[in-house]
Amino acid sequence: MGVLDILIMMVIITLGPTILLMMTSFTRIVIVLSFLRNALGTQQTPPNQIVIGLALFLSLFIMQPVLGEI
Repeated sequence: MGVLDILIMMVIITLGPTILLMMTSFTRIVIVLSFLRNALGTQQTPPNQIVIGLALFLSLFIMQPVLGEI
């Protein structure tokens, strides 16, 4: 493996999770749930960990047909 191969591999490993998150509905769901939390007037309820957990679950539920085709 040359230096260029290692550099390309590092770029893919570094940008892979970001590209994966951009291709799913995860970020949109987190933003909508955060807006909903602010609209209800609760700043810290539910906590961010719960919001992210719900967003992950909903993202997997929404992406299930796509994952079934792969």
